[in-house]
Amino acid sequence: SKADFARALREHSPAEFSGVRRTFMDVGMEASIEPTNDAVVGPLVEFNLAHPGFKALFARSDLPADMRDAVAPVQQAMHQTVATLIGRFMTEREPADVDRVATVAIQIVRGMMPLITEAPDPATRDALTAELRTALAGYLTRA
Repeated sequence: SKADFARALREHSPAEFSGVRRTFMDVGMEASIEPTNDAVVGPLVEFNLAHPGFKALFARSDLPADMRDAVAPVQQAMHQTVATLIGRFMTEREPADVDRVATVAIQIVRGMMPLITEAPDPATRDALTAELRTALAGYLTRA
């Protein structure tokens, strides 16, 4: 079933995604949001290109309940990673605010990632990735 497939991917994907999460945290020591944004978006796009099943299951917010339950731990780990990274720049903000900003940032990525990964050619993919960086930087510097 689809739920069994989602559970199997959930078991396999944390190890795959852990490298991307480490990249997030390593680059999170940059001096400001924009260099961190630039350093994070590239590896995230590459990960999604290399793991289309991840994008199809873990980045969707409209999964049926049984599949949503199967992938919830990975989605929660992704959210916590993003919130921790954003919290490094928003030290004066309440945790609930940082959590909300992380949710919106993840939704921006979710919205753009299918366009990027399904781009017809590398030049279009690069242009869309640049737009994602711009959208995230604009949001995060004003949030």
